[in-house]
Amino acid sequence: MQSSRRQKFRYRFGNHILQTERPLVSISESIEPDSYSTIFITEISHDAVTTISRGQLVWIDSNASFSVWLSDGAYFIQFDELAGFELLLEQSTIRIHRPHETMDETIEHLLLDQVLPRFLSKTGEIVLHASAIAQNGLSVAFLGESGAGKSTLSASFAGEATLLTDDALVTMCSGTSAEVIPTYPTLRLCTASIQGLFENPPSTMQMAQYSTKRRLTSKSHVPTVHGTFELACCFLINRNPAGSNVSIESIGQKQACMTFVKSMFQLDPTNRTTMEHTLNSAIKLSELVPVYLLNYPHEFDRLSQVREAVKDCLGKRASHYGTQR
Repeated sequence: MQSSRRQKFRYRFGNHILQTERPLVSISESIEPDSYSTIFITEISHDAVTTISRGQLVWIDSNASFSVWLSDGAYFIQFDELAGFELLLEQSTIRIHRPHETMDETIEHLLLDQVLPRFLSKTGEIVLHASAIAQNGLSVAFLGESGAGKSTLSASFAGEATLLTDDALVTMCSGTSAEVIPTYPTLRLCTASIQGLFENPPSTMQMAQYSTKRRLTSKSHVPTVHGTFELACCFLINRNPAGSNVSIESIGQKQACMTFVKSMFQLDPTNRTTMEHTLNSAIKLSELVPVYLLNYPHEFDRLSQVREAVKDCLGKRASHYGTQR
């Protein structure tokens, strides 16, 4: 997928335009109004990304297998030996440093699903690590650790609700409500989820060279959705033992606030100003959006019960919104 350096490609990511030097296969090319801010993506090839001077180590996220460095005001995110991403915030530019052996699919996954959400968070946007669906103008977000089942649950709503995103959700708070903006259309599932959810296997592609997850490519499963949606409620997924009941519990505002803090993409959690903004954003979200603990066993034949419980809760929230308007 090597392209001419003179050619530029433009894609929508939330309320931004990505201008890249090579095509991204996960997003349809898009031309949007000039009012959308542009994030420039450039790329440099290396024999090994570990030889690059990265500055001072800021923090290490062991779960996502990356480290964050800081040098002369520029952040550098390194994903082991796979790739490095230099974030030039003032220039609204991300410079990709990639070893020759790293696959294009891996670079694209790291850029879209790890780097860009953190880039936006550092510019002041609230980006939740969440999947989300929408129905009748209202959206629901599913929160949880990686592997909790957020994407699988959202995908199971096919035909009943619109998939907004399976991983990163931009959130905005107003005086009386919160709204969400999908970043880009995507759905990534493990083989077991694909087999358990779909009677006819959908078309897929490899997500990354280090993962067995597959990225669904069919527009019928991954629709392109633009615009904003009111966020009616959030569900924190809790794995239960096999055979247990499906249940929903309301959690208090303090716990909801901490749930939002843990669910926000962050670039530099050691920065005091950044963390103050994160906490204030979480407090505001917890005041506007209820969070429920969603308990269910991870069994595919129980997902219909989970969906009914979620839709029942959403229906009650829709009635609440109806009385507020």
